[in-house]
Amino acid sequence: MTLEGVLDGMNPEGPGAAVAVVRNGEVTDFAAKGLANIEHRVPITRETVHYLASTSKQFVATSIALLEADGKLSIEDEVAGYVPEIAKLPERVCIFHVLHHTSGIRDKYALAAIGGLPEDSYATDAGTLKLLSGQRTLNFPPGSRFMYTNSGYFLLAQIVARVSGCSFREFTQARIFGPLGMRSSLFRDDPDEPLAHRASGHSRGPDGDWRLTEYRYSSLGPGGAWSTVDDLARWTAALDRDEPLAVERLLRTRPLTDGSPNPYAFGLTVGEYRGRRVQQHAGGVQGHTADFLRFPEEGVAVICFANGGASAPELSRRAADVALGLEPVTPAVERPEVSPDVETLRGTYVDGDEAGVITVEETDGNVSVRLGRLSLPVRVVGPTELAGPAGIVMTGTGAELVLRTGGGDEMRFSRVTPPSTPLSAADAGTYVSDELGVALELTSDARLSRDGSEPSALQPISDDLYIWTMSVLGQSDEIPVRVLRDAGDAATALRLSMSRALDVRFTRAGARSP
Repeated sequence: MTLEGVLDGMNPEGPGAAVAVVRNGEVTDFAAKGLANIEHRVPITRETVHYLASTSKQFVATSIALLEADGKLSIEDEVAGYVPEIAKLPERVCIFHVLHHTSGIRDKYALAAIGGLPEDSYATDAGTLKLLSGQRTLNFPPGSRFMYTNSGYFLLAQIVARVSGCSFREFTQARIFGPLGMRSSLFRDDPDEPLAHRASGHSRGPDGDWRLTEYRYSSLGPGGAWSTVDDLARWTAALDRDEPLAVERLLRTRPLTDGSPNPYAFGLTVGEYRGRRVQQHAGGVQGHTADFLRFPEEGVAVICFANGGASAPELSRRAADVALGLEPVTPAVERPEVSPDVETLRGTYVDGDEAGVITVEETDGNVSVRLGRLSLPVRVVGPTELAGPAGIVMTGTGAELVLRTGGGDEMRFSRVTPPSTPLSAADAGTYVSDELGVALELTSDARLSRDGSEPSALQPISDDLYIWTMSVLGQSDEIPVRVLRDAGDAATALRLSMSRALDVRFTRAGARSP
């Protein structure tokens, strides 16, 4: 396969993608297909400026490393010493915790989703600081787990600005992009600022047609950077030369408190791809996806951007195979479908945090799987084994459903027992989160509303465990809701959890939280 072949099947008249292979700091192969903006019929070229999304995080972490090298801070320092707005967190959170995503600080986007908060609560610096300053609890003790959180990298950008005395955008321009000749790269802190050659994000509307999905957040750190394939090639060349500082400083990792490894370094994950050492980070939001792969021993890097119908991480792996001279990964020999062991598979399962729900259903011998509101196409390849997209395999044991991703990660979901008693009318009332400043109203007919919004029914999945279908950042989603009770069986609180924001408590008015 050639690099152009990586983009086969893409519509040249729709949103597109760009992919580049970099060898020893120089773009040696480039391919693009599709439009940077379908409204103006502008094709994607090497000059197109793409949104990096979370791929920006390596520049945030590099900024911290530069200040550390300057002697202006230590990654052992407490974050609250620089951002006192979070001083009321219950435990000491250090800079290295947020660098490695082990802080336990809840993700700001997940918090806003649970609270139904307006966009300025997470899209602006002031709103994010207010949101995080209200937090009094953590997802877990700092250092004990890895859980990706955009809040941590927002705090890092705040530290850079406060320590350096200039804006985060100005710092990165002066210390990274400017010196390295990355002339088309910047952290865009004004969403109304014109940006020449900028790619627009696109996503499918309810009617299946393309819609523009412009990224308009001004808060930097979780993302915010824009760049081109040539500028990121300059970045890889700089890393090869140990600029703007020794690359090993960016590849430092730290194990969790139980000694288990955490491969997330300074805005880069350190790992392997098909037996090759790789440093990488992907990102995606508002129709934009990006991926950055660096193979240090081969002197090769792969850069990929997409702005609509394609996934940059999927394309970049195909491009990496081309760049490294590897045979394309071919699917395993298709195993014939077999009759499912329905009684072992069928049921509702929740993860250990009660933040994710999987439902396995069967109709006329056909098995279907839902992950939240997402329907997963599956094939029955063993009596208790299901094969899903992107290499996902799910195995039922009766008590558990074990999900293994194509990347080797494993997640366990426990089967829940169907509810034996309905929610009592006595549980109706107002439940308040002081951390979010939001109230939930539970009605006597088991419907839940948020700050006067239209109530929606709670779907029981087990005793005192429900699914609440609600609007999350403009999209319908499902959030598990646990009713917490005192010794007298009276409801005292509702506990809401979702990915990256666990155990958000809403205490019943007049009750004490358990």
